[in-house]
Formats: sequence, structure tokens, C-alpha cells
Amino acid sequence: MHVSRIDQFPLQLPGAPIASGFDGIAVEARREGPFSGSFGAESDLLIMRHTGGEMAADVYYRDRVYSRTLPEGGILIIPPQSTFRLHLSEHGINLYAALALPAPRPCPQHPATDLSRPLMISSDPVLDGLLDMSRNVIDFPRSVAGGILDILSDTIIAHIGRLQAASERERPPACPDRSSNAIITRAVDYMVRNVDRSFTLSDVGSHVRCSPSHIGRLFKAHLGVSPHRHLLGLRIERARLLLVTTDLPIVQIALECGFASQEHLTRHFRRQTGTTPAAYRRAQTRAQSSTQLSA
Repeated sequence: MHVSRIDQFPLQLPGAPIASGFDGIAVEARREGPFSGSFGAESDLLIMRHTGGEMAADVYYRDRVYSRTLPEGGILIIPPQSTFRLHLSEHGINLYAALALPAPRPCPQHPATDLSRPLMISSDPVLDGLLDMSRNVIDFPRSVAGGILDILSDTIIAHIGRLQAASERERPPACPDRSSNAIITRAVDYMVRNVDRSFTLSDVGSHVRCSPSHIGRLFKAHLGVSPHRHLLGLRIERARLLLVTTDLPIVQIALECGFASQEHLTRHFRRQTGTTPAAYRRAQTRAQSSTQLSA
């Protein structure tokens, strides 16, 4: 099986890449500090291994929300077309791998891997070894690396299939209120994809085919906050990400995160984080500089 080339790594995360390469499987190791961020769905399978403290993750996939806090060394496997949120509590070197999945095979003797849901694994030595091998092979000349990466991609996908099968056997009965989870998943995905523009709860309702009042009740019941409060959190997360990873003026960041003005952003940023956007950017810049000097 030859996996199509991935021309660019899909995520925009804080932290400078240590190394990367793209041929069948894309791999990046990043030295990055604490951050929170929400990310839109990608067409590739995404694997993340975190090595600095705990990592909290929420993955919105199909009709459910999957949440877990992983220990250091934990592995997060995110299926294609899944919106997700990450919160990293400490500095560390994180490894990201993206795989373009092969087209489903019509032959029943060779079924495609069933990525029935996200996987959140405390540890897996086999997957650790495969990821480290892929990371090392990326540095080989492309003429040498191509065939090896094809084999590694095949092996990783097959191993994830085995992990999925084992996880399914331990999976608890499905939540009877699947329709409610589906509405929340689609609503959150809409918010993440439109976080930079102004929209109303009626717009969200039209997208998920549900009344605004019913969406409000579902958010309160399942997420513990109102839709407006959840959207504010997404916008603050995006602002924090842009403050750390770009040199954009704060007024431009405010507009790109759906706030009416810099003052609007500052007011809500201070309420949620206890500091201003400018002070947060300075503190993160100092922290990154200290980490680079000590490395």
C-alpha cells in the first residue's frame, strides 16, 4: 500500500518544529510550552504523543464527545474529520504524526482498518517504537525513505486497528441519548470553524437543525456551560494560541478571534485568565526563551 504524500503538516500549534519530513507519513517533534487550543477537523489520521506532564483532550467525533486526561507519555489518536481541543499543562517535546488513510478495499479478505472512535492511550510500547522509527526515517534521503515509510504506515494503521478492536471489547454500552451527543458535536464543530466571525445561536440551530433554546439546554446538561460561554472559551483559546505563535498586533488577533475590538478581547481575556493579552504574550515569550536557553 502506498500512502499519498502529505504536503504540509495539518496542525498549527505553538512551538518550533525540531524536525519534519513528508512522504506518506508526516512527522514533527515540537518543543512547546503550556497551551490550550481548539482545532478543526482534518482529512488525515492524527497521532500525538505528549511528553511533558498531563494532557487533557476533548475529541468531537460523529455523535459523541470523548474526553480524557492522559499522563506523561500518553498517546492521542484522532480519526479524520474530528474537531478536537487540547490543554497541555507543562513544557515538553511532543511528537505529531499524520497519516493519509488508504481508500477502503472492496475485498472482504482485506478489510480497511475500522477507526470507529478516537483512542486515548496511557502508554503503548509498540506504537511508541513505530512512531520513533518513523521520526528517524524522515531524515533519510527521500529515495531511501519512501519504501520504509510505506511499510511503517501500513504497520501503524494495522496496529491501531488492533488497539481499536481491543478497546471495542471493553467499551461500555452506548449512551441512549445519541441524538443529543450528535447535536452537541455538530454545534461545537460549527463554533470552531466559525470562531473568527460573528454568528448567533440561531445560526448554530439552523446548522444542526435544532431550536436555540434546545441547544442551550443540551450545552448546560452535557458541557455545564451555556453555548455563549463555550464560544467565548473557544475564542480565548484561539487568542492565546495566536499570541504565542504569531507577531500579529493584538487588535488584529481580536478581530480574527471574533471579538469586536481589542478592548472586547482584553475584557474577556482578563476575566478568563487573570491577565491581559499583552502581559500573557510577554510571559510566554520569556518562558520560551528560558526553555531554549536551558535546552
